[in-house]
Amino acid sequence: MRSEGEILARYVLSGRTPTTQVLQLYEQALQRRPITLTPLDVRLQEKAFKYPFLLPYIDAALALGRSQHPLRRKIIYMSAIVEAQTDYVDLFLPRQRSKAYIIISGLHGIRGLWRFVIGSGILLLI
Repeated sequence: MRSEGEILARYVLSGRTPTTQVLQLYEQALQRRPITLTPLDVRLQEKAFKYPFLLPYIDAALALGRSQHPLRRKIIYMSAIVEAQTDYVDLFLPRQRSKAYIIISGLHGIRGLWRFVIGSGILLLI
């Protein structure tokens, strides 16, 4: 089974494989800023890591409802680490876009809303 750091990095990187440095920095971040989990948090985290395809839905539900949830904080840690890496600069710097990008952005918004709805249902089941 993949490690927690690798699963979160792949999620943040849209499926790209993280470097060893990213995973090491994530471990160091958790050592310096430990995150305490309740039994319910542990259960949710175990489901998210056992079924990584659920992570976008759980993240969307937590972002709007419980933004300080431990799993959400771990995702933010990983996001901060990845954004600072030169290997992934193309994911975060602005680039030239066509006018159709406005439509694509709207579709991403609809997808985010859909993920929130599904993720809220998942949180109710866990």
